[in-house]
Amino acid sequence: MCPICQGLAGHYLDYQKIGKGDYQLLRCYNCRLIFTVPLPAVDFLRDFYQHYDSIGQTDNYYRNIKNYRRQVVGRKLINHFHRLNDQYHFRRDLRLLDLGSGGGMFLDIVKQAGFSGLGVEISAPATKFARENFAVECLTADVSSVDFEEQFGAVFMWDLLEHLSQPQQLLGRINNWLAPGGYLVIETPDSRALINQLIIWLLKIGIRWPASWMFGYHHLYWHSQQSLAFLLAQNNFKILAVERFNTEPARIFPWSWKFWGPRLVLGLVNGWAALIGRHNKLLIIAQKYEEQS
Repeated sequence: MCPICQGLAGHYLDYQKIGKGDYQLLRCYNCRLIFTVPLPAVDFLRDFYQHYDSIGQTDNYYRNIKNYRRQVVGRKLINHFHRLNDQYHFRRDLRLLDLGSGGGMFLDIVKQAGFSGLGVEISAPATKFARENFAVECLTADVSSVDFEEQFGAVFMWDLLEHLSQPQQLLGRINNWLAPGGYLVIETPDSRALINQLIIWLLKIGIRWPASWMFGYHHLYWHSQQSLAFLLAQNNFKILAVERFNTEPARIFPWSWKFWGPRLVLGLVNGWAALIGRHNKLLIIAQKYEEQS
């Protein structure tokens, strides 16, 4: 049964087929959520994230974040924030909260824009990197265990929601942390992405490495627009806007002759996905419901 909408669910992927343990991915027939059963143990995940490379030491996805302003990915995130601020006018008298703040790139964007920000990140190496390189304020803690008495003007979750074992509980607490009319911005993989469908098809015909590369037990949930609508409504949020986009091949594969083929293929898949509206990322802008007097 789906943990979000309580709908019926069926088999999606057996992790044993890709050498990643005794886990299954199931997909809800109703809201299209893809979810992991059983959920990995909390201690296992906590240890995993202490070794998770969110500062780009070896993982190209986070490569060279210290110089993010020179990178296409960094410039796009800067533009994202300024565009959102131009549209929603985040309050400057309240701090902005970045959950899963990683190496501090977004916190630095917030600081450079004249806002006060606070990050929460489970990885001690990542928070150390953020403080040393960007002089930002961030707590080394599991986002599921923190609590705040202050109110924030907006909360941001960049590539975090899919990692949470109990997203409903955290969203309920986020609603309490937000000032009236405050905003929640979520970026997360889209369960209906074309690339997921193609990778599952390749697995069915015996080509396993793309599935092993794409799927991992740290991604506990793959959300759809429908599952997020359920989840946010349950926690007193209204969705203001939904955007879709694709992860650039350059962020996945480094510049190298070794990877020119995968980069070309991913670029073609991204183009096809854009044509049919099956991008691999969702960006949700939601707002806390105003309390009725």
